[in-house]
Amino acid sequence: MRFVFVIIMLIVQTGASMPNGFQKPTRYDNFAVYKVYYNLWYNGQKEIHIMVNPKELQNFIRIVSREGWLTELLIPNVQALIDAGNKQP
Repeated sequence: MRFVFVIIMLIVQTGASMPNGFQKPTRYDNFAVYKVYYNLWYNGQKEIHIMVNPKELQNFIRIVSREGWLTELLIPNVQALIDAGNKQP
C-alpha cells in the first residue's frame, strides 16, 4: 500500500512541476505585446517588449502616458499568433 502511495505522489508532483501539468493550456486571447522605449540617463535609450493583459490595458496606457514613454503595438492579439503557428504543419 505504501508503494502505491509513493507512486501516486510521484505522478502528482511530476504533473505539478511540468509546464501546465495536467491543466488545459493557457490562452492569451486579446493579450497585446507593446514595444516600450525608455531612456536611462546613463545608458541612453532602450526598449523592452511587454505583454499586456487586456484587463490591464487602461492602466498600462495611463502609466506609459504619465511617464512619457513611447510605445509601439507589436502584436495586437497574442493568441491569434499562437493559433496560426499551431496550424502550420
